[in-house]
Amino acid sequence: PPLPPVCSWEFLSLVAMSIVGPYLFCCLTYAYHFSRLERTDVKMRILPQDIPKPEHRYDWRTALSRPEGISAVVGYIAVIILLGPVTQIYDVVPFAIKDLTPTIKPLVLLAYFLTFDFLMWCIHYCQHHWSWLYHHTHDQHHLIKSPTIVVALTGYLPDTCLLIIVPFHLTQVLVPFG
Repeated sequence: PPLPPVCSWEFLSLVAMSIVGPYLFCCLTYAYHFSRLERTDVKMRILPQDIPKPEHRYDWRTALSRPEGISAVVGYIAVIILLGPVTQIYDVVPFAIKDLTPTIKPLVLLAYFLTFDFLMWCIHYCQHHWSWLYHHTHDQHHLIKSPTIVVALTGYLPDTCLLIIVPFHLTQVLVPFG
């Protein structure tokens, strides 16, 4: 079925889930990560320079609210919903998001993963081989010597836009029958 009317509880519920959902995913990921910090298993990071900074290990509240990471993705979702279904200014919501049919299409799902991964790889390759792009979008990523899941989900705004939002949108637009 198509998206419900904008002035309906169903639509507002979908918007709320699309905004809250990514944060819930991050919270669950953080809960898993931080619940395992005190384990006594063999540690992979045994040298002092390999130990993550305390703010990269324990400061999940700041990480969750930083606009460079998951908040940028949520902002992107909010903007495309406002431009398309809500205000009818410019509909950039991909068909795959508008179609709420609960059908799993394995080949389409595979096409999503392959397309998204390929686009991310191409952009990441360009960032490492084009000096200007590297220094203006990606070098912050390489300043972190020992990344953790907290760092992975926070990011740096230009890097998040190029490596997550652009491939996400292009994948939604390029993969047919989504």
